[in-house]
Amino acid sequence: MTRTPPGLDLTADVITLAEALGPFPHAKLDPTTANVPVPAPPGGAPAPDPGGKVHSGPGKQGTRMIKLTATGCCGYTVRTTRKWLDEGYPQCPHGQPMHEE
Repeated sequence: MTRTPPGLDLTADVITLAEALGPFPHAKLDPTTANVPVPAPPGGAPAPDPGGKVHSGPGKQGTRMIKLTATGCCGYTVRTTRKWLDEGYPQCPHGQPMHEE
């Protein structure tokens, strides 16, 4: 799901709560300023870490490198992507074919 709209009951409760609490003074929330230092809270508690993810979604996809080895020859190892394997499998420095592990 990318969106969960509130129902009528929740909307009414939130509006009632917001009217009871009144305006809340705060600066505009901007996730691009995540590297701005955060002041320490009163009472000597440690300051929260300003780094980390700004969103709650999954992390960034890493590379999808495929390991190839010349098992019948010298054991030469390389990593490549599926795109280049679709063009053809490489050979080790001795001219022997390489295979996926």
